[in-house]
Amino acid sequence: MKLTKKWSSNDKAQRLHENFRRFSEQDAPPETPKETKGSWPGKPPKTIKITAGSGLDADTILGAWKRLAAMGPPNDPNKVLKALGGPEALVANVKALEQNFAGSANNPARIDMPVVDPKKDMADLKTRLGKGSLDFKPPFAPDGHNKPSSEDFPRNLTTADDETQDAFLTKGLKDKDSADDSGVTLGQVPIDVAASFPTQSEVYLDKSLWNILNFGPTKVGGVAHGKPNLIAIQSPDGNNHILDGHHRWSSAWISGGPGAKIRVQSLKGLNIPVAIAALRSYGNARDNKQKG
Repeated sequence: MKLTKKWSSNDKAQRLHENFRRFSEQDAPPETPKETKGSWPGKPPKTIKITAGSGLDADTILGAWKRLAAMGPPNDPNKVLKALGGPEALVANVKALEQNFAGSANNPARIDMPVVDPKKDMADLKTRLGKGSLDFKPPFAPDGHNKPSSEDFPRNLTTADDETQDAFLTKGLKDKDSADDSGVTLGQVPIDVAASFPTQSEVYLDKSLWNILNFGPTKVGGVAHGKPNLIAIQSPDGNNHILDGHHRWSSAWISGGPGAKIRVQSLKGLNIPVAIAALRSYGNARDNKQKG
């Protein structure tokens, strides 16, 4: 004889409540996980500066690496550190990079630096330089004077009308010398990181390390990945001065060592102060505002 359990009204109510609770829990949407301490940041941190006098020690450098390594970066931090030569090489590369900041405290403020958009401006700049359209070298229009002045490289072209902007962008054709400005050239070359110097006064160690762990390191002595869309000004002594993309340069040095290279658009034919003033005016005439 099969026995069946008789349920009281209280038992039935309790069982119904339990079943409903389980059903509700199964169908409830999962909770959105909160961001954990180990999650990889979408943007690079900028807290530790490398400057001419920063004097970063091994504990600071390796501490910054360990903090980022613990956040689950896209590239395996142990493999990356081994590839660049271990902790000793990491520290040595950062200290060597710091040496190239000597004297950089006197560099122009960022608000005074040129802004040349790689996508919008690079081809246009090359074309105008090739034709001698930009009045970057003496004699300067309209009277053929040889010493550049603030009027030759104006700073208010972002607010000027189209006619004034176009006049600056073609002034080299009116300086009574058809060949002088074509002596300024812009071309793609790989440059040594150790023979390159900043035009700004600082980079961030943790942003440089973030780049390495996020995008991958430069091979020791190799050429950094990335398009050659950075401008470096080559001075008469053959040294290069990074105009923009300082953290790509610092990341290549820190991971690839002093023998590494980066691909740039090398501007030749002007000294550093004139090149900065000339490119600043060019960028303004192309509606690019300075970055504060």
